[in-house]
Order: sequence, then C-alpha cells, then structure tokens
Amino acid sequence: MLPDADAISCVRELLRPLRCFQHTYLVVEVTANAKAKRVKQHWSNATNIPHPRIELIPTPSPSGHTRYWYGNAHLKITRDSYKKAEQPLWEAVRFAAFMTMLVLGLCGDDSSSN
Repeated sequence: MLPDADAISCVRELLRPLRCFQHTYLVVEVTANAKAKRVKQHWSNATNIPHPRIELIPTPSPSGHTRYWYGNAHLKITRDSYKKAEQPLWEAVRFAAFMTMLVLGLCGDDSSSN
C-alpha cells in the first residue's frame, strides 16, 4: 500500500517537534506524459509541502504507469540531497515515524477493521 497524502501529513506532524521540515522532500514517481505543474499542485495542496521540495521522477514500473494520475509519492527525510545513499539517521527517523503511525493506527488502513 502506497502512502497517501493523509499519511504523509501525519508523518510531517511527527517531524515538527524534531525540526526536520527543512529536510523533508516528496519524491513522486510519475508517468512520462504527466503534467508536472498539476502533479506538484496536487501534492502541495494535499501535504502542504512547497513545490521546490517536490521532485518528480519517472516511474520505474515496467508498464510506465502509476496507480494514480498524480503519481506514487515517497517522503524523503534527508540532510543533504535525497539522492544520497548513506543517510542512516534520517532513514531511522522515517522508519520510527512510520512504525509509530502503524502502532497508533494512523495509517488509514481500513482493512484492519474487519
């Protein structure tokens, strides 16, 4: 299950006390024919992340398609460029935030209520 805008916003709220906003990027996998301005506008409105912190990359999907017209988003918490491979501290923070949300039931998974 891909994170949606609500889950991304919840993680960002968990990062507020850690003062990590300046280290937060949203990397969005998009199709080749995606309209960059519309995709960035969608994610910026949904998550309150400014356009310069939203990076669009081509989807690695073999079909070249994404699940939604606005792409598949991944929140990146990084000290430098989000493209750097070695960032164990920020990857740990991201994982801890995700696990906290999962335990508290903030991930929005409706299938667990059955």
